[in-house]
Amino acid sequence: MGQIKNLDSVSARGERNVASGLSDASAKLLLKGFDFNARATLGSVLNTSYSVDTGTGTVTLSSFNPMEQLRAAEGATHFSLQVGYLNLNFETGESDLTLSPASVFPLVQGVISPVLTPSGVPAGSGVGMHVLLIEFFQEVNGVQYMLNNGAYNVLNLLEVQ
Repeated sequence: MGQIKNLDSVSARGERNVASGLSDASAKLLLKGFDFNARATLGSVLNTSYSVDTGTGTVTLSSFNPMEQLRAAEGATHFSLQVGYLNLNFETGESDLTLSPASVFPLVQGVISPVLTPSGVPAGSGVGMHVLLIEFFQEVNGVQYMLNNGAYNVLNLLEVQ
């Protein structure tokens, strides 16, 4: 955020801010791909291509084989995928977040093509951000327990508009 603040070319020194810095096209490139968990980056856990529809927030993973393209936490039997579409106004602090339902899949051999769609387009004005959450579970006696392993659970900022 400090680098983005420094891109503010209109405010006086000492008064530069992220909201003004985001008017520079390179600022959004600094945010895109940001991993909220440094121990579990998207690239270290997920090895497949995806597409983001920036109008709807829909994220699609085509021809995805979890056993070959996902590095899972030890003991995991399932994983979930969820996307969020956030509209954040850095000037006013107002935000709105819409989420897709969390889709849970078994960690088995086979190709799937998840399509994750948020409940709607977030309200307000500001910077549109698309995030992907990957979490792992272990099923024991028909009950799925979340594995809170910080080395595998991913939250990544896929796209910034």
